[in-house]
Amino acid sequence: MNYLKLFIFVLLLTTSLGFSQTTIKHKVTEGESIYAIAKKYDVKQVAIYELNPKVKGKLLKLNSILIIPNNKVNAEEKEITASTLNLSKAQTHIVVSGETLYEISKKYKITNATLSELNPGLNPKRLKIGTILNISEPTAALISETTNNSNKDYIFENAQDTKVLGTENKNLDGDLFHKVLPRETKSKISKKYGITVQELDRLNPDVTNNLAVGYSLLIKKGNPAKDISTNTLEENTEEFASLSSTIDLLIKEASKNLGTRYKSGGTTPKGFDCSGLIFSTFKEINKILPRTSYQQATVGDKIEPFQAKKGDLIFFATNKKGTISHVGMITEILKDEIKFIHSSSHLGVIISSIKEPYYSKRFVQINRVLANTFF
Repeated sequence: MNYLKLFIFVLLLTTSLGFSQTTIKHKVTEGESIYAIAKKYDVKQVAIYELNPKVKGKLLKLNSILIIPNNKVNAEEKEITASTLNLSKAQTHIVVSGETLYEISKKYKITNATLSELNPGLNPKRLKIGTILNISEPTAALISETTNNSNKDYIFENAQDTKVLGTENKNLDGDLFHKVLPRETKSKISKKYGITVQELDRLNPDVTNNLAVGYSLLIKKGNPAKDISTNTLEENTEEFASLSSTIDLLIKEASKNLGTRYKSGGTTPKGFDCSGLIFSTFKEINKILPRTSYQQATVGDKIEPFQAKKGDLIFFATNKKGTISHVGMITEILKDEIKFIHSSSHLGVIISSIKEPYYSKRFVQINRVLANTFF
């Protein structure tokens, strides 16, 4: 037991000294969003918001600094903790970055209530890294690798939901997992199961390229109709809310110029041409678009009119050549009617409708320049 205490002390000291390495500083560049930054560092948006609560629901400022979780270091922390648990025979548990009370209780197959009783004063919503939790009883560890069948090394984190079918282990939902072995890579694992690396990444969005030995990778979903996880719903909800507020801001900024006169080449409140209005509006959110309507039509993804949403760009051919020469931004969708704000050569900045004969005859396409998984 004294050996265990000494080991835990050394571990906590190492964790304290290396805490600064568990995060990364990121400088915001033009057009970046929390969603894009999360994808870049392979972390969850909620993790970024936890470290940067002041940016939640606000536009990111150019050159501002964000603190990003370092997945590589966090994975190493979890691996060290796993070793500690083996030495202590699961009598105690050291909290690592990102862990929740629910995950810990499931790991040791005890209830949240029991875990709370064993650790008086524990705040389940704010688990601190390095906190030592008392675990009432050692549990059967994770299902070990089948030594007689090296090609079928499946592991499932919840033993009570697992049944053995011949030489294969599957949980009750039929989900298939693979336990990562030393020196294994995503490429090697994907080839073993006949799937692509992209499919492996899709099934395991939280896993970085540096695979931790012993980690359970999801290989195949047994039940496609399985409910979406709470974490995924939270991320999607936040992403949707963030994008919606950005679009509302764009429409608000463009609408401030209603009544402003048309000016060829204009990009200021003294006068706008059609692409100048769009250019200056999107510049407000640090997204720089090309200067002409023809070039702006090459940005983003073309979508069908029935898919149109607020914030999308709508393009028209108003010249004799029949090429794109006019652009507006969609501000409202009313059943089969699309309304958009633009700078008209005769009336200046106004809101028009696709149902107006002039524009319905000259409509060309709609582009989505602000990506979102919901649209």
